[in-house]
Formats: sequence, structure tokens, C-alpha cells
Amino acid sequence: MTGMNHSMIIAIANSKGGVGKTTIAAHAVAWLSLEGFSVALADCDTSGHSSRWIAEALPEISVFRFHTLAAISSEIPLLAKRYEVVVADGPAGFEDEFTTRGRALLEIADYALIPARPGFLEISSLQQNTAIVAKVREKRGGKPATGVVMTHANSRFKLVREMHDAANELGFKFIEQTISLCQSYAQAPGEGRFIWEMGKRAESAAREMDALFRTMFGPALKNKTSAVQRMLDTKQPVRRRIANG
Repeated sequence: MTGMNHSMIIAIANSKGGVGKTTIAAHAVAWLSLEGFSVALADCDTSGHSSRWIAEALPEISVFRFHTLAAISSEIPLLAKRYEVVVADGPAGFEDEFTTRGRALLEIADYALIPARPGFLEISSLQQNTAIVAKVREKRGGKPATGVVMTHANSRFKLVREMHDAANELGFKFIEQTISLCQSYAQAPGEGRFIWEMGKRAESAAREMDALFRTMFGPALKNKTSAVQRMLDTKQPVRRRIANG
């Protein structure tokens, strides 16, 4: 993903729940706000987990909930005219009744990030997800740009490499930075915080989440290092710079 020189709609999408979609979406919103971007959350998942998390942990950020095809297709592009980045937490499914809403989000997104867990059954799920994205990209002339990130993973797991190979075979960029299976990720929403606000117990997780976003957004940063990276290195909290639309 290259630097942002225009507003961006970023979809965090997967047909399965429990893959870290909401965790990544909420942290992406918080991370981008620390970097001074005007950012909004578009919560398209009926569970509403990400919108509640952001409302508690970062109430300055604008949160919108869209649960219908019409709202996703028409309202989110309007948000992109008001904010530099709109992060959309996608519906937890592309199949059955989720198909139209999931595809609607992909059809307006500039970038789609697909979190995937390592596992033999997950390879099949990844194939189904990327097949849907491929159809949308064919229709839209290559959009949205797409990345696959491994979650709940250990980089030494053989299955991570197999998922990597599966993504490459399907023609999608596999992001080398993985998100590990870590209790702190599960605790963060309950504590109304983000992983980099949880101290030493979550420092390793904070660094890997920061690395993911530096991989995605690095060229657009105003500084060589991210705000989270500087905070972790200096052990000093970051002053939030909210730039809402």
C-alpha cells in the first residue's frame, strides 16, 4: 500500500469471525489518529464491537454504523469526502445474507486487508474470500488493492508458510508482519484501551501492530518513525493529535 495522496477507504474484511478483524480495524483508527490523520470508523458489522470500543477508548473519533447495502454503497463514499481515511470494519461474512454487503464494501474500498488465521480449513476460507475480491477487482480494473495478514500466528508455524503460499498463488500480497496469538489483544477492548497503552505486558504485541501499520501506511507518514514507535522507545505516552473532519 503506497502513501496516501487522497482520501482512502480501507476495508478490513473476512467472511469468518474470530480472525482479528475488529482488533485491527480499531487499532488502525487509533494509530492513524496519532499520526494526525483525520479518520473515521465505519462499522459495518452488526455486532458493533469496533464502534463500542472506539466510543469508549477514543471518543473524539467519529463513529458511524452502516448495516444495509444502500448505506454502505452511498454513505461511506460521502465520509471519504470529509475524512482523509475511513476505516471500515467489514461484515463478518461474505456468504448468504452477507454477500451483498461484503461485496458492496469491496466495491467502494481503495484498499482491502484480509486477516486470516493459520489452519487447513482457513486456507479454504482464504480461497473463498480472495475469489470474491478477485471478481470485484476484475470489475473495478484492479481495485481495491489487497493485502493478506496472518493473525493468531507464530511465524515459525508451518501453516503460516502454507497460508503465505496460498495467498501468493491467488495473486494477493501477503504482508510479512504477522499478528500473534496474545492475551493482551483480547483484554484491550474490555479495558477500553489500545495495545500500546497497556504497558510492558503488551509491548511485544504493540510493536507488531505498529509494524503492520508502518508497512501499510509508512510512505504517508510525516516522520520517519511512527508515534507509537517513539512512545515505545522512549517509554513516554503519546499526545493524541485529533484531526477530524
